[in-house]
Amino acid sequence: MINKGMADNYLNQAKDCLKEASMAIDDKKWYRTVRRSQEVLELAIKALFRLFTIEFPKEHDVTPVIDEIIDKIPEDKREILRKAKEIMPLLAMDREPAMYGDEERGIPPDALFKEEYARKMFNEVKEIVNACDSIIKISKG
Repeated sequence: MINKGMADNYLNQAKDCLKEASMAIDDKKWYRTVRRSQEVLELAIKALFRLFTIEFPKEHDVTPVIDEIIDKIPEDKREILRKAKEIMPLLAMDREPAMYGDEERGIPPDALFKEEYARKMFNEVKEIVNACDSIIKISKG
Protein backbone atom coordinates (compact mmCIF):
# COMPACT_ATOMS: atom_id res chain seq x y z
CA MET A 1 0.00 0.00 0.00
CA ILE A 2 2.85 2.37 0.75
CA ASN A 3 4.11 2.19 -2.84
CA LYS A 4 0.67 2.88 -4.31
CA GLY A 5 0.27 5.83 -1.96
CA MET A 6 3.64 7.20 -3.02
CA ALA A 7 2.77 6.60 -6.68
CA ASP A 8 -0.50 8.49 -6.24
CA ASN A 9 1.31 11.34 -4.53
CA TYR A 10 3.95 11.65 -7.24
CA LEU A 11 1.29 11.54 -9.94
CA ASN A 12 -0.79 14.20 -8.17
CA GLN A 13 2.30 16.40 -7.97
CA ALA A 14 2.84 15.82 -11.69
CA LYS A 15 -0.74 16.87 -12.42
CA ASP A 16 -0.29 20.03 -10.34
CA CYS A 17 2.86 20.90 -12.28
CA LEU A 18 0.99 20.19 -15.52
CA LYS A 19 -1.58 22.84 -14.54
CA GLU A 20 1.27 25.26 -13.87
CA ALA A 21 2.79 24.44 -17.27
CA SER A 22 -0.57 25.12 -18.89
CA MET A 23 -0.80 28.48 -17.13
CA ALA A 24 2.73 29.27 -18.35
CA ILE A 25 1.54 28.61 -21.91
CA ASP A 26 -1.38 30.98 -21.35
CA ASP A 27 1.12 33.57 -20.11
CA LYS A 28 3.49 32.89 -23.03
CA LYS A 29 6.26 32.00 -20.58
CA TRP A 30 7.96 29.36 -22.72
CA TYR A 31 10.89 28.84 -20.37
CA ARG A 32 8.50 28.13 -17.50
CA THR A 33 6.47 25.77 -19.68
CA VAL A 34 9.65 23.81 -20.40
CA ARG A 35 10.75 23.79 -16.76
CA ARG A 36 7.37 22.63 -15.49
CA SER A 37 7.10 20.04 -18.27
CA GLN A 38 10.40 18.57 -17.11
CA GLU A 39 9.09 18.32 -13.55
CA VAL A 40 5.86 16.74 -14.78
CA LEU A 41 7.68 14.08 -16.74
CA GLU A 42 10.11 13.28 -13.94
CA LEU A 43 7.35 12.91 -11.34
CA ALA A 44 5.06 10.87 -13.60
CA ILE A 45 7.77 8.35 -14.48
CA LYS A 46 8.96 8.14 -10.88
CA ALA A 47 5.35 7.44 -9.88
CA LEU A 48 5.54 4.27 -11.96
CA PHE A 49 8.80 3.30 -10.28
CA ARG A 50 7.11 3.71 -6.91
CA LEU A 51 4.10 1.72 -8.08
CA PHE A 52 6.27 -1.24 -9.06
CA THR A 53 8.64 -0.93 -6.07
CA ILE A 54 11.64 -0.23 -8.25
CA GLU A 55 14.35 1.99 -6.85
CA PHE A 56 15.43 4.78 -9.16
CA PRO A 57 18.36 7.17 -9.20
CA LYS A 58 17.69 10.42 -7.39
CA GLU A 59 18.38 12.34 -10.57
CA HIS A 60 16.24 14.28 -13.01
CA ASP A 61 16.95 11.91 -15.90
CA VAL A 62 16.04 8.31 -15.07
CA THR A 63 16.13 7.17 -18.70
CA PRO A 64 18.68 4.40 -18.02
CA VAL A 65 16.23 2.55 -15.75
CA ILE A 66 12.94 3.07 -17.62
CA ASP A 67 13.37 -0.32 -19.28
CA GLU A 68 12.87 -1.89 -15.84
CA ILE A 69 9.19 -0.86 -15.90
CA ILE A 70 8.31 -1.21 -19.59
CA ASP A 71 7.57 -4.93 -19.31
CA LYS A 72 5.44 -4.37 -16.21
CA ILE A 73 2.87 -2.14 -17.90
CA PRO A 74 0.11 -3.01 -20.37
CA GLU A 75 1.43 -3.50 -23.88
CA ASP A 76 -0.72 -0.69 -25.29
CA LYS A 77 1.03 1.80 -22.97
CA ARG A 78 4.62 0.78 -23.70
CA GLU A 79 5.10 3.10 -26.64
CA ILE A 80 4.40 6.09 -24.43
CA LEU A 81 7.28 5.08 -22.15
CA ARG A 82 9.52 4.81 -25.18
CA LYS A 83 8.53 8.38 -25.98
CA ALA A 84 9.37 9.36 -22.41
CA LYS A 85 12.83 7.84 -22.89
CA GLU A 86 13.35 10.08 -25.91
CA ILE A 87 12.35 13.39 -24.36
CA MET A 88 13.46 12.93 -20.75
CA PRO A 89 17.16 13.56 -21.49
CA LEU A 90 16.25 16.68 -23.48
CA LEU A 91 14.11 18.12 -20.73
CA ALA A 92 16.66 17.20 -18.06
CA MET A 93 19.27 19.21 -19.99
CA ASP A 94 16.81 22.10 -20.31
CA ARG A 95 16.00 22.18 -16.59
CA GLU A 96 18.87 24.41 -15.49
CA PRO A 97 18.79 26.85 -18.44
CA ALA A 98 15.01 27.15 -18.02
CA MET A 99 15.65 28.29 -14.47
CA TYR A 100 18.80 30.40 -14.78
CA GLY A 101 19.27 31.08 -18.47
CA ASP A 102 22.66 30.80 -20.10
CA GLU A 103 24.77 32.66 -17.57
CA GLU A 104 27.96 32.20 -19.56
CA ARG A 105 26.53 34.02 -22.58
CA GLY A 106 24.29 36.34 -20.54
CA ILE A 107 21.04 35.07 -22.05
CA PRO A 108 18.02 35.03 -19.72
CA PRO A 109 15.66 32.02 -19.68
CA ASP A 110 12.87 33.84 -21.52
CA ALA A 111 15.17 34.30 -24.52
CA LEU A 112 16.27 30.65 -24.71
CA PHE A 113 13.02 28.81 -25.37
CA LYS A 114 10.61 29.19 -28.26
CA GLU A 115 6.87 28.65 -28.34
CA GLU A 116 6.95 25.71 -30.75
CA TYR A 117 9.39 23.72 -28.60
CA ALA A 118 7.60 24.54 -25.34
CA ARG A 119 4.20 23.52 -26.73
CA LYS A 120 5.62 20.32 -28.22
CA MET A 121 7.20 19.28 -24.90
CA PHE A 122 4.05 20.19 -22.98
CA ASN A 123 1.81 18.16 -25.29
CA GLU A 124 4.08 15.12 -25.22
CA VAL A 125 4.43 15.26 -21.45
CA LYS A 126 0.67 15.65 -21.04
CA GLU A 127 0.15 12.48 -23.06
CA ILE A 128 2.68 10.64 -20.89
CA VAL A 129 1.01 11.80 -17.66
CA ASN A 130 -2.36 10.60 -18.91
CA ALA A 131 -0.85 7.21 -19.72
CA CYS A 132 0.82 6.99 -16.29
CA ASP A 133 -2.49 7.91 -14.65
CA SER A 134 -4.19 5.12 -16.58
CA ILE A 135 -1.49 2.60 -15.64
CA ILE A 136 -1.79 3.46 -11.96
CA LYS A 137 -5.59 3.23 -12.04
CA ILE A 138 -5.44 -0.15 -13.80
CA SER A 139 -3.00 -1.47 -11.21
CA LYS A 140 -5.36 -0.54 -8.40
CA GLY A 141 -8.10 -2.67 -9.94
